[in-house]
Amino acid sequence: MSIHERKMVLSGGVISAPLFDEIFDLAGTDTPQLVIDGSPCVTQESLDNKRRTWKKIAEDKNIPEPLMIQDYADEPLSRDRANALLDRADVLYVTGGASRNAINRWNEAGLTTDMRERVDSGDVVASGGSAGAMIWFNVGFSDSNYYDVEKGEHWDFEPVEEAKMFGSWVMAHYSDTDNLGRSKQALFSSFLHEHEGEWEYAVGIDTYAALVCVSGLAHVRSLLPQTQEYKDYLANVHLYVDDESNPSRLSDGDVIPMHGM
Repeated sequence: MSIHERKMVLSGGVISAPLFDEIFDLAGTDTPQLVIDGSPCVTQESLDNKRRTWKKIAEDKNIPEPLMIQDYADEPLSRDRANALLDRADVLYVTGGASRNAINRWNEAGLTTDMRERVDSGDVVASGGSAGAMIWFNVGFSDSNYYDVEKGEHWDFEPVEEAKMFGSWVMAHYSDTDNLGRSKQALFSSFLHEHEGEWEYAVGIDTYAALVCVSGLAHVRSLLPQTQEYKDYLANVHLYVDDESNPSRLSDGDVIPMHGM
């Protein structure tokens, strides 16, 4: 198993046609079998919405109907079921949602090691957005751990230990603001400063950006639709190195060695 065998498409949060193009390209087929992991979903409504979304995507793309790892949001994951479905998968997509919920379910089912091994062997293209992208890193800085705040309150940001396939710390939706209008970039930078010496690399992924990982390299990709409506949106990846206060801003086409993130 090697980092050079990994095939991954990790987005800051958006689901768009450019994302599908990147996933299908790595899968090597126009009709990939997708397996959807809804572990980040806290409620049944959220899981059902994800199911409908991906079923519609499959119909539009004329690909096989996606297979869902779980039917119910409140039931424990089945390691046997997950692995049986992954045996049939070209692509594993982990949905957005609550970061802590996702990794807790993987750990409780004993699936974290299985997921790592499958991705390291290149058996499946690993993909995901938001929480589903952060789950592959060392520590995710998340504001969606529980989804239990009252109306008018906000989700507090906190670190979540993830599956640790990359050594870096990560934040999705990096250039967005939270529901109180706070800059997520500023919150992440402040958090990293408070934890100086605990990390070597940290990555902020904009909502409309992705890291496409193949052959030991992570390629920055813009997932922006090519329309006037999106001309002012950002689609960058921001790389912090060795406690630097100002990250490098990487654009479409830039490359990061996977061992350097």
